[in-house]
Amino acid sequence: MKNKNFVSLSLSLAFLALSVTGLLLYLAKHNKETTSIHVVFGLLFLSFAVFHISNNWSSLISYTKSRTGGSLQKELLLSIMIVGIFLAGTWLGIPPFSEVEELGEEIRNGDGERKRETRVTFNEIETNQDNTGKLINLILQKDNSAVLPVIAIWVEDSTHTFVENLFVPSKTLSTEEKDIQEAIREGEMEEKLFDASLLRTWSARAKSKNPNYENATPVDNFILKTKTSASGVYSIFIEINTAGGSEIYEALVSTNKETAITFKSKDGKFLTRALVEID
Repeated sequence: MKNKNFVSLSLSLAFLALSVTGLLLYLAKHNKETTSIHVVFGLLFLSFAVFHISNNWSSLISYTKSRTGGSLQKELLLSIMIVGIFLAGTWLGIPPFSEVEELGEEIRNGDGERKRETRVTFNEIETNQDNTGKLINLILQKDNSAVLPVIAIWVEDSTHTFVENLFVPSKTLSTEEKDIQEAIREGEMEEKLFDASLLRTWSARAKSKNPNYENATPVDNFILKTKTSASGVYSIFIEINTAGGSEIYEALVSTNKETAITFKSKDGKFLTRALVEID
């Protein structure tokens, strides 16, 4: 058996497997099997490439230097420049390299999923269900700028004395990925314990800082079904901390009748819509 023939054929087959799995990872939803095959054959390709370079070392050296003057060949300099441009452009996310990745992401998500993402949907969560008091629903539709928000919701009476928490998460989410939305879709998020100092206004006013929701603040719009012991005139406050800053919303409740009350804030940057429905 000729070693050169064996190495060349194995290298070609490994390259074929890498090409197919690379296209699948670019055009289709990522899955564990495809990723594993791509990684394993990448290592196999690297191993055979080492033998291939070793077998053809003298030929490769002749490509890099001129036989007469010993100077570097233009082909080598051009190859280094092209590889360097592609590497730097991809790493830094410079167009058109970033657009190639965005196109692949759009293809993987599919037209149907992109259309579904334009529709507003709400997840339902519950707190204070064991408490006695009035049932209230809080509807929060977040602005696109509110990425990985940390939210606290609480009640104060007419004298602005703290009454109780309606929503305090026990965790926060974070990621080191540049594309946060992609990290959310892929579930590549890191959970940390909730830090009360992230919400300065709530932290300064709240008599109790114990979380009453076992997870992190939802990354999507949500409806909070909760209960409050407050009566008469009182205020419901929402504090949002996100990468863009912090903001406070307030809804003044002044009736015991079934009603819907909107929240107000100075800037209104992080919530597209905030509404409290009292049963």
